[in-house]
Amino acid sequence: MLEFLRQGYQQPQIDLLIAESYLWEENFASAEVFLEKLLVENPFDIDVLLDLTFLHPSRYKEFGFDGLMDIYQRILDLCPLEEAVLLQWVDKIILGSPGYAAPPQYAQERIRKYLKINPYSYKGWLMLGQIHAHQFQKELALQAFLKAETISPQSGVVHYNLGSLYYDWKKYDLARGHLEQAIALDDYLDAYLYLGAILKEEGRYEEALEKFRYRVAHKQGEVDYYAIQAMKGIQACLEALGQSP
Repeated sequence: MLEFLRQGYQQPQIDLLIAESYLWEENFASAEVFLEKLLVENPFDIDVLLDLTFLHPSRYKEFGFDGLMDIYQRILDLCPLEEAVLLQWVDKIILGSPGYAAPPQYAQERIRKYLKINPYSYKGWLMLGQIHAHQFQKELALQAFLKAETISPQSGVVHYNLGSLYYDWKKYDLARGHLEQAIALDDYLDAYLYLGAILKEEGRYEEALEKFRYRVAHKQGEVDYYAIQAMKGIQACLEALGQSP
């Protein structure tokens, strides 16, 4: 403590450092004591609000929040440029909403507000495109993804989103180029699934099997939707080749 004070730290900074050290050690009960004190002293401190997200969701109500999204909302209200939080907020809205009704208009409005402040954020344009794609607004999604590509042409995730959009559009030649780019740039795993699906559609079953098997070999946990779809692709290719699974 004394060493911190010698370095010119103020008490709130010291308390925050202590809270974060407890979080790092997964001593959440001790971290809560300091986070509660800090939040009372300054309910607008973004660092404190971010640290709250590391607590168990059952603890959020103790700090006046209904859930994680409520904390994200508070952070974004205070700082619309907090891009990492915005990314997580939008992602959870998309995952938690059916395509025919989602995401809510306010999510799109918040991203557009962010892009007015920071128009050179490829991640912002990518998020906007993902929302449009989720709502089956392909032309609008394409415009946003292409804007992201102009800003960050070496981004694997941008090429993946363009590739998957063109695939859904059945524009396979365009899809293939972007998916191959996603793999070349970032070894983007889910691009293997889409490439396998394109090769299967073309009757190139042996090549498709290679892509599907690569995706399955790199599955992300037991409940990996894309790995499961790749397994189905493997089965379909083997049946087409007259081989046993």
